[in-house]
Amino acid sequence: GPTPARQYSLFLTNNGGLERQQPLNSSGHSSYVFDPGSPTPSVGGASFNPWNAGIKDQKVLEARSDVLSFTLPPLQEDL
Repeated sequence: GPTPARQYSLFLTNNGGLERQQPLNSSGHSSYVFDPGSPTPSVGGASFNPWNAGIKDQKVLEARSDVLSFTLPPLQEDL
């Protein structure tokens, strides 16, 4: 059967990262302003549109001022 799931805690950092250890300085904040007249488009993932489905480059969307993105460094081992 499948390997049992394990729970992990990840912590947001002030510089857009994710860490396994809780940061010592957790006083930062992140914010954005949502404009309903210019919603963030959906690119990739589950879609009924075969030209938009699957893995897609998200760099253009992540660069928008109304998107927050937090990233882990490349994994050195399986979670």
